[in-house]
Amino acid sequence: MSTTTITTTTLPVITATADTAVNTTINYHPTAEKGVFNTVTPGTVGAFRRKVEAFPVTISDIRGNESDFSLDKQGFQLVKHTSAEKSFEDRDAIVNTTYPEVEELLKKTTGASYVKVMSHQARLTPFEDAVKEIDERGLAETDKINKVSPVHFAHIDQGPLGAQQLFDQVLSEEERTRLGNTRWGIINVWRPIKPVRRNPLAVVDSRSVDASEDLQPIYTKSSKDTSEFTPEKMAKSYQSLAATHNPAHKWYYASGMTPDEVLMLRIYDTNKVNGAVHAAFTHPADEGEARQSVETRCLVFFESQKKE
Repeated sequence: MSTTTITTTTLPVITATADTAVNTTINYHPTAEKGVFNTVTPGTVGAFRRKVEAFPVTISDIRGNESDFSLDKQGFQLVKHTSAEKSFEDRDAIVNTTYPEVEELLKKTTGASYVKVMSHQARLTPFEDAVKEIDERGLAETDKINKVSPVHFAHIDQGPLGAQQLFDQVLSEEERTRLGNTRWGIINVWRPIKPVRRNPLAVVDSRSVDASEDLQPIYTKSSKDTSEFTPEKMAKSYQSLAATHNPAHKWYYASGMTPDEVLMLRIYDTNKVNGAVHAAFTHPADEGEARQSVETRCLVFFESQKKE
């Protein structure tokens, strides 16, 4: 089985805007690699700067129409929510404060009977700063880089295999037995740490995505493993999804997000509903300090419903 390693690119230049929509570009998985087996090595330059293909898109602003968008319909939902945690720099503070907050928010918003936070990711480094460091240090694709920045390509954090792996790894044996036949899914709760001035987050209406045509599995590979990536390794490898371009995709964002708001993203659902493709993008009006954000990743369970 051959592999195609993801390589680097630069961000596109954005030039146009409108009153309630942004004419910009989104970085997609290259069309030429549609259907090609791909691996990525986390924590490396190659994973950070993937080979992408920029396509022009129009991203509509949901401000003023927030109630028209929901996890059940489009796969994402904007809600008001204030956290007692403000800096999101101390892991213990996030675990002890934010995790319980998010669990209660998701139960209240979705009707889930059980929620378990898996992890979180704080993005505190501007993408441009990380790219500058890579260039100045002359880092190669396989070199390590410890930077966490906004993700500038269209993706879904977990594919079906990746979601099942997390179910198996995160839950206890008792939880897996009790919840195995329950409808379950993964929802990310995305919050800006400061008001968003640059690189907002855009999300695709999941109903406009053809999962069989538009989504490409990406498998993780250890930097220490130079052997062929076999089907047996693939079954144990973390799986995410990259999106290839489809002009039918309907992109949205919420302008001017503040720390007192969260955007909930449906990543996976056992009942065969699409996850929400999302990406950071460059807005023509970007100005001020770089965006900082934190996402909390959660397993959600609906015990009154059976898994399909």
